[in-house]
Amino acid sequence: MMGKAIVRLTSFASTLYLARVLGPAEFGQFSLALAIGFVLSFVTNLGLDNLIVREIARTPEKANRLLGDALILKTPVLPFGFLIALPFASAESRPLFLLLAGYGILHAYLLLFCAAFRGIERMEFQALILSVQIFLIAVGTIAAIWLTGEAIWAAVVHLVATAGVALWAYGILLRNGLRPSYRWQPLAWRQLLQTVLPFGLVIVGLAIYDRQGIALIKLLCGEAAAGWFNAAYSFIPILVNIPDIIINTLFP
Repeated sequence: MMGKAIVRLTSFASTLYLARVLGPAEFGQFSLALAIGFVLSFVTNLGLDNLIVREIARTPEKANRLLGDALILKTPVLPFGFLIALPFASAESRPLFLLLAGYGILHAYLLLFCAAFRGIERMEFQALILSVQIFLIAVGTIAAIWLTGEAIWAAVVHLVATAGVALWAYGILLRNGLRPSYRWQPLAWRQLLQTVLPFGLVIVGLAIYDRQGIALIKLLCGEAAAGWFNAAYSFIPILVNIPDIIINTLFP
């Protein structure tokens, strides 16, 4: 609960600073790219997080094989993530969209590692990892915008900070005895995909529903309107996630 609260509040503070410094038009463009990265993190995830928590908790002796299979299944999705981001970007904003698409994909790996920690009942590692990630992103983003005034450097910070934290989280996995086992077993992968499909469809649908407003407002009303909308909308996840955090903490 503390980990999720820290992430939401820190993200909220950095979002307000970005909106103020970049202005509505550039912030609107950044918001759309970040929203696409957010959706891509769930698309790349394939719904594996919930399944990994359940299966590792039930059969911890299979944790290494499950983690290896999950990481292998994510890999073919990576090119599609970047292809999905490109249609939303103009020629000049393409680097911004690609950087934040990369951030979203790396964040999906980070969420998988956190799911493994929940499965072995080490939730404090998830709280620590996600808190460090959002702290690095918030501080780095504010510094980058303050020094350059350009959104592209905020996207670079998102990507680099998440990559570094993902490598660190993988190291923590190894030190706690979780060593992903990579084996060629297409029949097991197919069965795993069939199992996670309901998880994945629901989570991706909710992610798209949550972020569709930014894309539609940019399309119909322009980047400035999207920037104003997202600045105001940043209050909503804080309020909505208070009961969500409590429920998921009490009834995991």
